[in-house]
This record gives sequence, structure tokens and C-alpha cells, in this order.
Amino acid sequence: MRKFQKIQNNLLSGRAVSVLGPGQYLVYLGKILVNIPQIIRAGDFRPLDKSMSMNAKQFNYRGSTFLFDCQFCDEHLEEDSFGFGIVREIYIRDCYFKWHPPSVYDRARTIIDLGANRGAFSTLMTTRANFILSVECSEQYVPIIKHNMSINKFTNYAVETVFIGAGGSNESNLPSESNLPRVTINDLLHRHNIPPCQDV
Repeated sequence: MRKFQKIQNNLLSGRAVSVLGPGQYLVYLGKILVNIPQIIRAGDFRPLDKSMSMNAKQFNYRGSTFLFDCQFCDEHLEEDSFGFGIVREIYIRDCYFKWHPPSVYDRARTIIDLGANRGAFSTLMTTRANFILSVECSEQYVPIIKHNMSINKFTNYAVETVFIGAGGSNESNLPSESNLPRVTINDLLHRHNIPPCQDV
């Protein structure tokens, strides 16, 4: 019953229509219906995400339109998750800005995306930012972040492949990255001439 409720919530989400646009939303709706048996078997939306990633590229968020190339992400990563899954979380479910006043998004100009992964949040912010710093300890994501910045014609960004702080549990899962530099937030601010954060 709970699985059907999750499917229903995805089907009826007004945000999904807004983010995807009417045409892409109809594709989304069709792919949910076609993939219901696989979704139920898997216990999650990965079958839908895999299917949608082949089509999804342009998105709308709070009045801004931008590109995030789900297919490119999936073709260049060997992971058991898909680019469209991140789209659902960040853009459709609005997990980053949902509980904040609109001014937080509207006034953001300098962005530091810690744990940037494929750069979905960094890409979203190309419509608002003057400068974006994407920080990600796994080097495999760097070409994907750069690709998504490039297709949005956004050039005022930097990617840092570093650990923040003294390391953590993720470090044991990344043997090739275990020798990456460790920096503090203040190090990053200084390195990129970013003034100290202020309340918005």
C-alpha cells in the first residue's frame, strides 16, 4: 500500500508538471505506468529513473529554465543510481529549498556545493549565481559537472576535488581518493576570494 502511495504522490505532484513541462510530464506519467511492476519489485524508483534519464534534459525551477543531462551522467558513471533520481529529489521534491523563504533562492549569487556529486544543484544554480564552487571528493564526477556547466554556457565556476575537514567514513570507500588534500571551508573561501557568508 505504501509503494502505491509513493507512486501516486509522484504521479500527482504539481511540482513534477512545473519542473518537467507538460510534454515531458506526459512522458514521465507514461513511464511511471509502464514501470509500475519493476518499481514494485525493486521497492524504489530506480526503474523509472533509468527509463527517464534517456529523455530528460531540460528543466524548469521557480521560473528559471536550465539543462541537466541525465543521459550523459548515466553513460559516464557505473553506479546503481541514475541522473533522473537526483532530478526527482532536488528539482521535483524540492528538497533543498522547500522550507526556505523564496529570497534564499532568488538572492543566491555565490554558491558552494559541498558534495556536488553529478552537479545537479550546481547546475540548477547557473540561473542565479555569479560564481559556483562545486566541491566533490570523487574525481569521477568532475567531467560530468563540467559537462553540465558547459551545456548551460556557465563559465564562472570552479571544481575542487578535496576532502573537507579531517576525512570521514566515505574515505574508506574511496581508496584512490584517500590521498586527496584536506581543506577547511575557510581555506576554500580564501582560495577563491569568497567573502565570509552573510545571512540572506
